[in-house]
Amino acid sequence: MVAGSDTLSFAITGGTGSTAFAIYPSGEIRVADSAQLDFETTSNLTLQVQVTDSGGLWDTATVTVDLNDVNEAPSVLDATFALD
Repeated sequence: MVAGSDTLSFAITGGTGSTAFAIYPSGEIRVADSAQLDFETTSNLTLQVQVTDSGGLWDTATVTVDLNDVNEAPSVLDATFALD
């Protein structure tokens, strides 16, 4: 990402959701592995995000992602039963 005449690079460096999300060169955070997003297991995840400029200066921030509880449709598998 270019901010004025400076180029910025972004990285997820840690947090409880560090493998569930990816960060793009623009700084946009997107879901990388939706299987890790389970409200019943945890209702929020954190990301440690680092931004570095072309001069090597950097800063970090904690991003908290709150998950919503959605009504998941029940599922049933086909089965065969024998009755005596």
